Amino acid sequence: MDYKISQDILLQLSNHGYTQNYSPNELIVSKGAIVTQSAFLLEGLVKVTMNEKKNALLLYHINDFNHGIISFMNIYENIPIQIAIKTIRNTTLLWVPNEVLIKLSSVNLELKHAIMASYHHNNHHLLKTLHYILEKPIIERLFSYLITKSVLYKTKKLQVSKTEIASDLNISKNTVYTILKQLEDQHLISRYPNTVILEKINATTF
Repeated sequence: MDYKISQDILLQLSNHGYTQNYSPNELIVSKGAIVTQSAFLLEGLVKVTMNEKKNALLLYHINDFNHGIISFMNIYENIPIQIAIKTIRNTTLLWVPNEVLIKLSSVNLELKHAIMASYHHNNHHLLKTLHYILEKPIIERLFSYLITKSVLYKTKKLQVSKTEIASDLNISKNTVYTILKQLEDQHLISRYPNTVILEKINATTF
């Protein structure tokens, strides 16, 4: 789904907001916080989780391919955020007050379309995550997780620990070890210390 925002719109938004740089693995928003602004991801990659510490449970990623939007449009009342957002790599966000976004999107169809499309995009991936949690066996869920990481990182060689996988999928490290061994026995991956290499994935994906 295309919701890339033009440079003209980003320039207009920057006149009403500010940019902020984040290092990898930096918490952007804590669960329970009250946020009155939204962010446009100019560069980088972030993950949205249910919690910010142990057993985080990964919900979906937001990347910079289409200037992903981290929207906290609490228009009618201050509602605490029920998710946490953390960077995966160096990230730059353009923060804009929600009241400004409401005014600008009411007169700018391109911006309005981008915000709505971003909502649909993120909700689609959230529903996909819930589908995998409720209906797919854990081996398929973990393999899908590795494939998603591979596509986002543009590499078959993933620097990922069992602890990170366990937290993102909200499962035990023993379960991660068992499933990774099964995937290796099926020749789908190769395992090394804190590294997983995907053996069967279409190279054209990158």
